[in-house]
Amino acid sequence: MSLRVDGRRCLVVGGGRTALRKARALLKGGALVRVVAADPCRGLKSLAGAGRLELKARPYRKNDAAGALLVVAAEGDPDANSLVASDAREAGALVNVVDSPSLCDFIFPALLERAPLQVAVSTSGECPAFAAAVRDELAGLIGPEYGIVARMLASVRRRMRRLEVPPRKRMAVMRELAGLGLAAVVRRKGRLAGRQVAERAVSSRLGGLWR
Repeated sequence: MSLRVDGRRCLVVGGGRTALRKARALLKGGALVRVVAADPCRGLKSLAGAGRLELKARPYRKNDAAGALLVVAAEGDPDANSLVASDAREAGALVNVVDSPSLCDFIFPALLERAPLQVAVSTSGECPAFAAAVRDELAGLIGPEYGIVARMLASVRRRMRRLEVPPRKRMAVMRELAGLGLAAVVRRKGRLAGRQVAERAVSSRLGGLWR
């Protein structure tokens, strides 16, 4: 499941590098991030100084979780993290507790982005470093051409919806396009060649409706 956080309030409790990584991940998703930390690291101070997040440089308080969609407990102290998690759940927020998978409602996967394509690698929170290593291996196999193809197919899908192609027909066309190896075509011959292959395939399925 991918959770949309754009424009939603998210809380990170903790001031170290792990808290910084989590805050950056949430900011990348467009979240409104608040960080509470008695001793915030330089990176968090820098983000706050740039107006990218709200920083409360003080100890955590119980009502800090109020109104948050999700809460990340990254205090570095298991007892403190457990308290944050308990308060967050009481406030109705989803919880991520760093280094405690059993206490998490959600986890942060290692993410490979070829926008709009995203490939998430997870060890269910058991070994994030290995997930990151696998992600880095995949980066050598899944190049920017995959993002180009994802955007291309999204455009085809939107156009079919505008043309009111029936859902079952749309699905059949998209499955066919997904199996054409368009990423390899784009990598070898370029974006235009990939689009031409896709256009021919859709036209053969939809005929005059597509022209």
